[in-house]
Amino acid sequence: MRLSWATRCSCPILPPRCDFPDRSAEQLFASIQKILTLQDTTRIFVGHDYNLPGRDASAWETTVCDQKAHNVHIGGGNSQEAFAKMRETRDASLGMPKPDAAGDVFLKLPINTL
Repeated sequence: MRLSWATRCSCPILPPRCDFPDRSAEQLFASIQKILTLQDTTRIFVGHDYNLPGRDASAWETTVCDQKAHNVHIGGGNSQEAFAKMRETRDASLGMPKPDAAGDVFLKLPINTL
């Protein structure tokens, strides 16, 4: 059994943002393609979940096969150009993470769902 851990820095099967400094849609696409070359049964543990509409439970684990089939960002053989256009448009519409009163920004992990 193969395991992979996806993070915002290396690859993000539930994709990260491309509008942060030193990041680009092209870099993200290349990183994702490396993961998609792994065996379809490779398990991927993602660092976040957006709890999409129609799904009650958090999804912190997936497989390469599931991502190829169901990920709207990378599935279906999207070209790098189509991926970059979609990601750049989407990410430009997002706000920056909100800092706390001291000005710090945190990564939050709901450990009670693991």
